[in-house]
Amino acid sequence: MTNPKFLSTNFAALLVYGRPPMVFAGMLCAINVMLDRNPYVYYSGVIFLLAAMTLDLIDGWFAARFRPHAKLSHLADRIMDKIVYAMVFPMVAVGMMWRYQTLAESANFRLEMLHVVFVFVLCVTVLMRDNFAHFMRNFSLRKGEEEEMKEVTRLRTMVAAPIGVVLYIHAFYVPGGPDSSLYSWISWLGAIPIQQLFFLEILLLIINFGSIAGYCRKYGTACLDDLCLNDEVLRRRILSVFPNALTVMNALMGVLAMLFAYRGRVQEAYLILLGAGFFDKLDGAVARKLGLTTPLPSEKPMKYNITLGGVLDDVSDTVSFCIAPAVIFYNLMSQVSGKPQPLPSDVKESLHKYMPIQLSGKIKGSFIKVMASQKFIGAGYRIIVPFELETGSTILVDLGFIRHEFAPNINLDDNLSIIGNLHWPKEVDFFTPEPDRENNIWFARDVNELSKELRTEPILLVSRSFSPSITHLAPLPINTENIPNNHKQYAITWFSLAFIWLGMGVFFIYRTSVNRGRKI
Repeated sequence: MTNPKFLSTNFAALLVYGRPPMVFAGMLCAINVMLDRNPYVYYSGVIFLLAAMTLDLIDGWFAARFRPHAKLSHLADRIMDKIVYAMVFPMVAVGMMWRYQTLAESANFRLEMLHVVFVFVLCVTVLMRDNFAHFMRNFSLRKGEEEEMKEVTRLRTMVAAPIGVVLYIHAFYVPGGPDSSLYSWISWLGAIPIQQLFFLEILLLIINFGSIAGYCRKYGTACLDDLCLNDEVLRRRILSVFPNALTVMNALMGVLAMLFAYRGRVQEAYLILLGAGFFDKLDGAVARKLGLTTPLPSEKPMKYNITLGGVLDDVSDTVSFCIAPAVIFYNLMSQVSGKPQPLPSDVKESLHKYMPIQLSGKIKGSFIKVMASQKFIGAGYRIIVPFELETGSTILVDLGFIRHEFAPNINLDDNLSIIGNLHWPKEVDFFTPEPDRENNIWFARDVNELSKELRTEPILLVSRSFSPSITHLAPLPINTENIPNNHKQYAITWFSLAFIWLGMGVFFIYRTSVNRGRKI
């Protein structure tokens, strides 16, 4: 391929090899920001990184046209990528740890720490992928394998470079920079929510793992042939590491879910169990794809085919899908029915959901009726009242259920002593109608909207008991009593289905035998 006439060789060399000095300058600016917190130095570092990212996205185009007969022309892009990533991502990991040390007291430290750990894992994965790809590519090219597709490599570069800059902007963000539209855009990225950063980081992590899988698929056969020397048993032992690692990840997800449940993070625990289910599905698929489920022709048939992978899978499934859900449910119920505590001064949903609370105060103002129903009782309402505490603050209290015919004549006492649990129910969705404020009827409990309507703090206490009692009003607490659990009906239903399937199976075997002219 000929060089473009308008592009000089020296200018092309500057574009191809100019990225490392710019990234190094950005690293020096980052060190200065950690020492001095100077917003103008931070602004300069971001400019250097943006310039390096721009060259990173187009340097392959220049490398393909820069001195094509030079010995290092085809390696220029890869060498620059390795140098740049070796500086950017460790620098980002250090910046995230520095940012964690300078957070305000109102920040969510648990989420921030989880983000720091995830960024560290991401940085290690990016660097590991580069070295693994270099090893696999060079090993197989000596065996005469073809060069990998450039499009796959460029896809990773197009994603890694912008995400690296975004992480740099977020990690070293210092407010108070120059008054410009560019710095306003940088400030927006510096204050971007961590949930959105998690999305970008997970995307980059998936692309890196996909790149590693692509190299294994393209060059793995040649590499294993050379390492195993046609020993099929050794080959299978090496390949079994991959599905076994996924199985171990399944078990680790179950253990991690139990730890989160012990800390009171029930929602995160169940999300982690979804990850355990993903790994449980993936390990079997990988084992079948690698041909590890079929016995070798030279193997003797065994009465009991016990393998390490099978034992690990059974243990992992027991941990993640038997022990972990039971532990989560036990911790949740223990937390709900525990000893009541005074209301904390700084209530947070992530820390105090389902916390048992005991308080005294008086009902202040009107109440709200939230439509509900009870089995064997019928339709009615939940009664939500503003409750003024002895400290002077006002919260929401769900006193319980009353039938609709008694609701118009309800008589609420002013002073009450209540035991209940803090709760932030998620009952509003796309199909929930708007409240009927004219008749004072709501169709779901929305803590934020209810608190605005009754002018209270966005805190809801669901009563377990209260005194003195209120006629026709019964508490509807958070416990297992309201979960339908008809064991007799369940047993009849499932055993009936089992017998039906058994009959269908016997009938199918009989018809098949008759059609073939055989008798049972």
